[in-house]
Amino acid sequence: MTTTTSVTTGFTDDKVESIIEQLQALRPMLQEQAPLGEKLRQPTEKADAALREVGMYNLLTPTRWGGAGLSTSGLAKVQMEMAKSDPSLSWVVQILNGTSWVASLLSLIHI
Repeated sequence: MTTTTSVTTGFTDDKVESIIEQLQALRPMLQEQAPLGEKLRQPTEKADAALREVGMYNLLTPTRWGGAGLSTSGLAKVQMEMAKSDPSLSWVVQILNGTSWVASLLSLIHI
C-alpha cells in the first residue's frame, strides 16, 4: 500500500516501518516491564528510556519542529504494534502524541 503525503501539511509516513521494527525488537522488554508499570501506574524508567530512544513521544510532532511528522493513519499503525507489547503504555503514548498534534495546529491559526 502506498501512502501519499500532502506537501502543505508536512506529515509523512516514511518512518512507520522503521518505528514498527524497533517496537518489535523492544516487545520482550516492554512486556516484561508492563506489570511493574501497571503497579506504579506510570511507565517504568526502562520502558520510558527505550520509547524516548525510538522517538515515540514525538510521532505526531511536525518535522519542522523535530518530530517524526506521522499522519494519523501512520500513528494508528504504530499504536497497534505497540499495544501488542503493553496496551496501557500504548494509550499513554497516544495521549501524549495527540496533545502534541493539537499544539502544532496553533501555528496554523493567527492568535
